[in-house]
Amino acid sequence: MPGASIARWTRPAQPRARLVCLPWAGGGAGPFREWRNLVPPDTELLAVRWPGRESRLDDPPPADLAAAVSGLADDLHALPDLPTVLFGHCSGGLLAFELVRELRRRGGELPGRLVVASCEAPGRLTGPRPIGDLRTELAGNGVTDPRILGDPDLLAVLAPPVLADLALSRSYVYESEPPLPVPVTVVATEEDLAATPARWTDWQRETTRPLRLAGVRARQLFPNGAWSELAGLVSEELPCPRR
Repeated sequence: MPGASIARWTRPAQPRARLVCLPWAGGGAGPFREWRNLVPPDTELLAVRWPGRESRLDDPPPADLAAAVSGLADDLHALPDLPTVLFGHCSGGLLAFELVRELRRRGGELPGRLVVASCEAPGRLTGPRPIGDLRTELAGNGVTDPRILGDPDLLAVLAPPVLADLALSRSYVYESEPPLPVPVTVVATEEDLAATPARWTDWQRETTRPLRLAGVRARQLFPNGAWSELAGLVSEELPCPRR
């Protein structure tokens, strides 16, 4: 059974593959529940629920990236063996990348593919990045309801996990390791791919396999944007065909 940090959204009787989703800064497992009917029916759909949100609201948010990744590696190791794809959204892509590295260091089974969305190549993150005004950060991702941004009480509830996640991702400094023997797919909006191509193509340095770039014609890839299309693109990377 998954540990407390993982939600299971599908339970196929005879699963052929597993999709593990890591959310963006401040995000939880809940939005990936919408993918239940969008992934192949024989896929086990799991989503990471970090402390400090949803049913873990009273738990302190993660404060150390290495410890968060190590704990998640423990959770995944406890699961039955299945061909697995890791998917990370925005800062979740960075954690998914470090998770694959951690699994390799442990000599464990590696995922069949790493898929990241709106996550620039980690090798470009050579120093800490500042965290801006919280309202500006939340408004920029296009996910947060404007009513929350205008309500100090609701914003106070949302702030701790968002700020904790941003602190993790913005303090990340890339350390060079050999490229992973895992294929990588990078999903971004067509506009972002065209405007800043190196942010995405530099992922090729992290894998010994050919990089796949997938562009989406949308303003953003969050639940109130091209969420279903993103689920379809991720599903295409699973080892079991859609039926």
